[in-house]
Parts: sequence; structure tokens; C-alpha cells
Amino acid sequence: MDNVKFVDRINLSLKSRHISKGKFYEDLGLANNSSTNWNKRGTIPSADVVLKIADYLGVSVRYLVTGEDNEIPVRLREIVELCRGLNDKELETVCNMLRGLQKRDCPESGTEVV
Repeated sequence: MDNVKFVDRINLSLKSRHISKGKFYEDLGLANNSSTNWNKRGTIPSADVVLKIADYLGVSVRYLVTGEDNEIPVRLREIVELCRGLNDKELETVCNMLRGLQKRDCPESGTEVV
């Protein structure tokens, strides 16, 4: 695993989300020089820290570690952000709306496109 690429993927994700490195380190409780240390030592953080980073950035652990998994597209990330804070009933309503849209746009579902 090339740790420089790991750090590059973090930096790219931070930049695309307009999050400063300082805020990132503070929010996750990491030392301000964490990524510099990972580069110098040729290491990546422990699995629990990688998971915290992935959750914070809205990307998969696989993406951070290997670069193979694409990040969540911007529009899907926006939907996720809009759903934060909704209660279970509201989330179920959103899911039902999305299922309805999916069925409408799927000719093999046997439903009529309106």
C-alpha cells in the first residue's frame, strides 16, 4: 500500500468538501501532523482511525486504502446530508419515494411511466 496515495486521497476528499485540515484533525481528535507522520513513517493509521476518517469524509475504507472504490457521487452525498437528522418515519418516507421513482423509471417493473 502506498501511504502517500492514502494521504493524497484524504486531502482530495477534504478539498472537495471544503474542509480544512485543521478542522479535520480537530473533529477526529488527531494530531495536526498526523498525515505528515504517516508519510514520513511509511504507514497508515490503525483500522479504527481509517474507519473514522472514511465515515467523516463519506468515502469507503476501500477507497482510502486502495483507491479502487469511487467516492459517493456529489448528488448522492447531498441526499445523505439532507437525510441526517430525520427520524425513522421520515427516512422510511424518503425510501418509499425513491423506490417509487426507481419503479417508474424501470420498464421491466411492469409499472407505467407517468
